[in-house]
Amino acid sequence: MRDSGPANHRAIIRRHTLEQGAALKDWTKTRSAASISMGIALLALAFPARAEDGATNVAFSLDYAEWRAVAHEPDFALIDGSITRANDRDGLQLKAAAEVPANGDPAVGEFQARYFRSVAGGIDLIFGSRFDIAPGDDLAMAMLGAGFALPLGLQSEILLNLTENGDVLARTELVGTFALSPKVSVQPKVEVNWSPDGSEFAMGTGPEAIEAALRAGYAVGDVWTLYAGIIHGRAFGTVAAELRDAAEQPYTTTVTFGLSSAF
Repeated sequence: MRDSGPANHRAIIRRHTLEQGAALKDWTKTRSAASISMGIALLALAFPARAEDGATNVAFSLDYAEWRAVAHEPDFALIDGSITRANDRDGLQLKAAAEVPANGDPAVGEFQARYFRSVAGGIDLIFGSRFDIAPGDDLAMAMLGAGFALPLGLQSEILLNLTENGDVLARTELVGTFALSPKVSVQPKVEVNWSPDGSEFAMGTGPEAIEAALRAGYAVGDVWTLYAGIIHGRAFGTVAAELRDAAEQPYTTTVTFGLSSAF
């Protein structure tokens, strides 16, 4: 089991932002910056690695292939994975995720292209681009952040996303996988999304959505893990207020089961 990709609280926020974000479709300076940053990353990786950087490895990870039964919302399937090419110094990662509702609504997706570089022990600098794809609400964002390898096997990321209208949206998460036996593990995760005052996406200052998840996994063979878990997401601030005004709940509780793998 690994961490990444859309979470069910993002579906809450999507309902709040769909109409407001629908007009942001033109090729903007943000899209240009996002594309240029990825071009620089690809160019950097095109150069042969130095001997002291270690061997270059390519890894594929299916982080989540799961079904989510959501209270107050349609059930949906989530597919989330990544391809990483990296050495001991830097790397390029392509991440993709899609949510497919069971009620026939259009699918939504998130795509990230990241360049990361080790700057200190356990700290990576991350920059790249993120594209959110939804019917009538495609958005491009430039991304800058850092990843941290923490004690006890915990991992954390702090990402800042510059939207096409100049807003800075932040996402931070903390996740860890702990082995209970050679085959059984548990993965707790906490994620917080934040939007600034005056943002088109959330006009209250502070955290707009918090999600907590706990998954329990059972290893099958060398690369596959079957898991089940529970996820609780809650919106805050203006997002929660507008959902209540629309007679919708500002929270979701999800039961999930699926599999993950890494090659």
